[in-house]
Amino acid sequence: MRNIVIGRAPLNLDVLGVPATIGSVEQRPRRSRKLPHVRRTEILRSTVQLAIEVSLNQITIREVARMAGVGTGLVHHYFSDREQLITEAFEYWCLCELGEWVEAGEHLPALTQLAIFPSEMAPGERRLWYDALSPAAPGNSTMLRDTARRLSLDYYNRMVSLVKRGVADGQFFCEDAEQSAWRLILVLDALVLQLSVSSLPRPEQAIDLAGVLIDRELGLPLGSFAAEAAAVRSGSFFKQAPATRTAVASSPARSAGPAGPPAVL
Repeated sequence: MRNIVIGRAPLNLDVLGVPATIGSVEQRPRRSRKLPHVRRTEILRSTVQLAIEVSLNQITIREVARMAGVGTGLVHHYFSDREQLITEAFEYWCLCELGEWVEAGEHLPALTQLAIFPSEMAPGERRLWYDALSPAAPGNSTMLRDTARRLSLDYYNRMVSLVKRGVADGQFFCEDAEQSAWRLILVLDALVLQLSVSSLPRPEQAIDLAGVLIDRELGLPLGSFAAEAAAVRSGSFFKQAPATRTAVASSPARSAGPAGPPAVL
């Protein structure tokens, strides 16, 4: 029964024959209120997802808002302009990727952690670094390129630590971890790019070719990196029991190698 009150007298709208649409209040779904840091993170994630799909260069505030399910005004509330949004989204993605790489491999042999890197990113993700460092970066953004360079240094420091750990464990054989880290980064970055655009019949061919350089740099038997990368891609290495993984990683076929200075690539 629908009643309205005029003065002190209630009137029955049904008795008066008033259409049901009059006197009723439309119940609209209320959008849940989220904490600012939660909403901000959701916008960053949506930006990253859009960048993976279409590239950093093609991101627009409107499309990010659509993907995040919010209005453009809310995006501007958290990010002053498109340049800040893209830069912070790129940094968010990099720190997540770097954190996952470190976390995934910190309890594994150094060679396994190294082999995880080219296997963990989807094709669209592999392009983000190129987008950020390209002269045609979104809006000719110096902010984005400066951020990418700073994150590259963090990546380099992580690589130095990885090489030193491999040397300390007797798995790698190289004299200058810092120089080896730079050369490994050059090879791995080129490998990641080739995995994105290569016309090779099999992606494994690019890993095999890059693996030769990595094996020489780290004093490993030829084929060690490619075999480890194949095990990572198939998941077979992670399916083994921890004791078996340790035995495989420390076997002579993997750890033995010529001592002495690293090869110059």
